[in-house]
Amino acid sequence: MWKTLLPSLDSLAIRLLAFVFIFASGLFMGHHLTAKLYDAKEQKAALAVEVKRDAIERKGDALVVKYVNKTKKLTDNLQAVQQQIPEVFAKEETKADETTTTRNCTVPRGFVRLFNDSATGGASAPDDTDADTTDVDLATILETLTANNARFNEVREQLIELQEFERQATKK
Repeated sequence: MWKTLLPSLDSLAIRLLAFVFIFASGLFMGHHLTAKLYDAKEQKAALAVEVKRDAIERKGDALVVKYVNKTKKLTDNLQAVQQQIPEVFAKEETKADETTTTRNCTVPRGFVRLFNDSATGGASAPDDTDADTTDVDLATILETLTANNARFNEVREQLIELQEFERQATKK
C-alpha cells in the first residue's frame, strides 16, 4: 500500500507545488504588468502637463515681447511729445504793432486746485483764491498730462496683454 500511496502523494505534492508556483508567478507578473501600466500612464500625464506648461510659457514669452515693444513705442512717442512742448510754448509771437509776447501763460490757482483734485480723486470746493495766478504755466501742465497719459497707456497695455494671456492660457 505504501508503494502505491507514495507515488500518488509525490505526484500530488508535485502538482500542488507546481500549482502554487504557477499561481504565485501569475500574481507577481500581473502585479508587475499593472505597475508598469500605471507608471506609463503617469509618465504620459506628466509629459502632457509639461508640454502644456511649455506652450503656455512660450505664449507668455511672446506676449511679454509684444508688451515690451508696445511700451517702448509708447515711451518713444512720449519723449517726442515732451520734446515738442518747450518748442511750442517758447516761440514768441510778434503782433502787428511789433510788440513781442510769449505764448506761454500762467494758469489760475483754481485750475491747479481742480487739476490736482481730479488727479488724486479728492473732494474739491471753490476757494476765494481761485482767480489768483500761480507760477505754473501751460507747458508744465502739458508735460504733466503727457506723463500721466503715458502711465495710463502703459497700464492699459499691461491689462490688455494680461487679458490676452489669460484667454490663450484657458483656450483648449
